[in-house]
Amino acid sequence: MDTAAILWARNTPCRQKSDKLILMILASYGRRDGDTVDAWPSVETLIENSGLSESTVYRSIDRLCEDGLIERLPHTGARKSNTYRLNVPHPENEQAPKNAKSPRRQSAVPSRASHGQTVSPPVQTLPVPDACGIRGRDFAATEAKRHAAA
Repeated sequence: MDTAAILWARNTPCRQKSDKLILMILASYGRRDGDTVDAWPSVETLIENSGLSESTVYRSIDRLCEDGLIERLPHTGARKSNTYRLNVPHPENEQAPKNAKSPRRQSAVPSRASHGQTVSPPVQTLPVPDACGIRGRDFAATEAKRHAAA
């Protein structure tokens, strides 16, 4: 599965909804080999995955070929299904907008304060449900009194 091919298929406009569905399914079966992305699911697999009729699948494939989004290569060797070459731009050839920022990941490790101490996030006091007639901070005070008396 090539993630760039799936994103490309998702963002590529198609003439019919069925064309988009077949393109997405082909992209999900796509494997990148250098500069090309090839998929070779059988028509039966496309029918099962899409829920479309055989004639609709064939028409969608024909339209995708006409629109230059895929190429249908005849089967070779042991494969009985056609190979579909998706005309996905290579990820390195796509340019990000000049003002685009790379996504930053939030670290799960707490930041370190000076002298090697960790900084904990602020603790929020949440109210406790009123199961016994005690609410919120009153619960902590009641618990402290109970433990002091014990």
